Amino acid sequence: MPDPRIQRTRDHVLATVRKLLAEPASTPLTFTILAAEAQVSRRTLYTHWGSIDRVISDAVSSTFAGDASDFDGLTTFERLNHFLVQVRDTMCDPVFAATVTMQMAKATRDPEAADSLREMNDAAIAEFRERVAPVTTQQYGAIVGPVFFAQLIARVPMTDVDVRNHAEIIAQHLGLMEAVV
Repeated sequence: MPDPRIQRTRDHVLATVRKLLAEPASTPLTFTILAAEAQVSRRTLYTHWGSIDRVISDAVSSTFAGDASDFDGLTTFERLNHFLVQVRDTMCDPVFAATVTMQMAKATRDPEAADSLREMNDAAIAEFRERVAPVTTQQYGAIVGPVFFAQLIARVPMTDVDVRNHAEIIAQHLGLMEAVV
């Protein structure tokens, strides 16, 4: 079991990151800015995260990790639909949208940002596999790609009906149709 003091510090730092990301900023978030705002040392930040991209990734991922109990008692199709609704809702969050698009742009030229983005993706795929069904990385891309495109690129909100229709197509493709009503 982790030291409760370490967990409290981690939670405080991640909350501070989310707060700073929600503010309009003229300068990029750095360990120096974060350390001052969170009232922790830069050494603490480097020890636990290693780079600003990793702490940002951790803050964004931890905010939107849904409660696993939300999936209890659901059919496979219902879990798929619920997961896609969570993805859609997450992408509607302005902090998430700004952060993930910033990380995507930065990842084209910065290996640390690319690694951070890959870690976020790997965590999301692992969560999907645990809560919904085993899939390949390519299948996961086909599952969440349309939601991602609609919400973050086209800026066309997906309704619950749109999400369910997409879930039905995916369920047919993956053979998860046993419970579609």
